[in-house]
Amino acid sequence: MNLLRFLFFSIILGVSSCTATGSEEVPDPNPPNNNNNNESGSLALLQDEVNGQQVVLAGSQFHGFIVSFERKLEDGTVLSFSPVQDELPIIMSDNEGNEWDLFGKAVKGPRIGQELNPTKSCMGYWFAFGAMYPGVEIHQGATPGEVPSLNPAAEDWLIPTDFVFRGSGFDAIQSLENPVFENYDFKADAARTFYVGDDDLVVGLSINGETRAYPHSVLDWHEILNDEIDDTPFALVYCPLTGTATVWDRNVNGELTTFGVSGLLYNSNVIPFDRSTESLWTQLDAQCVNGELKGADAKRFSFVEMKWQAWRQIYRFPKVLSVNQGGGGFDYTNYPYDDYRTNHNYLAYPITFDDDRLPRKERVHGLIVDGKAKVYTFESFK
Repeated sequence: MNLLRFLFFSIILGVSSCTATGSEEVPDPNPPNNNNNNESGSLALLQDEVNGQQVVLAGSQFHGFIVSFERKLEDGTVLSFSPVQDELPIIMSDNEGNEWDLFGKAVKGPRIGQELNPTKSCMGYWFAFGAMYPGVEIHQGATPGEVPSLNPAAEDWLIPTDFVFRGSGFDAIQSLENPVFENYDFKADAARTFYVGDDDLVVGLSINGETRAYPHSVLDWHEILNDEIDDTPFALVYCPLTGTATVWDRNVNGELTTFGVSGLLYNSNVIPFDRSTESLWTQLDAQCVNGELKGADAKRFSFVEMKWQAWRQIYRFPKVLSVNQGGGGFDYTNYPYDDYRTNHNYLAYPITFDDDRLPRKERVHGLIVDGKAKVYTFESFK
């Protein structure tokens, strides 16, 4: 599997062994739950309406995250929010006196224990949202030019197949099953160079009080990770070519399954398959687009992407994927795609619409409501 992966990278991207190791750990100057108390570490909050849906977004350019939730609760109440500074993982309070954390859970106040509905959203490269949702709105950004009309989908697909390409063999990219974790301790680990650097991104997940971090440096190699927390099975689906992550329930259509990498891409975005029926799914829409389950939607979990340095300051002794995942010979300190993350001129595969309003690889928060999207840049969260 690893040889297939190496050959694929070599052909497509001209791998030159670009190494991205973490900086040497020293005693942490910033204790947990401390945002450095300066302007660059401040948190910004936006309340907006996207295609009729009332949403709230909170983010910090300094810490490298943007999250979003629906403002309307299950009982019909629409809350108004204000940012909470220097209290991560708490990010905002509301007009009822509740305080909410990074995952949209009330940790204080009359609604303690309740959770906000997660939006259909994720962080990723700008070009992915511009291609998948031509004419996407940019918050406080320029309006699009002429938007192309897309060819209709083939009879057995829900997406146009003109821009579906094969990048590798079916299940050739090895998804990660039964992942191994460790509890990171910056004091105990000060003598070694950890494989995740301070500015590297991690996907953070919290289920029933247990919190785990999944570094991009592992996901770059596996793309899909099947895991379980407190009897809650989920799949973390990551696409290194679009920089997008999402977390799905592995209970699909009443059956427990796992997901794998089909090797197909739509607009350079990974197309997962479920191993129960081998149906094909789009990552950004979390929808089955071909196969027995065509038209089904996957339930999504709240998650956050942020810099490792920020994550390990928020959570004391964070549980994080270990560098020792057992077999495969993967070098998680080595980014397998050469300069792809920073080379705005290069895309590995054709896309339906190349929207030039933002640099292709600028990381944005894309929010999708009923097939329409809006993106937010870090300019709004300084």
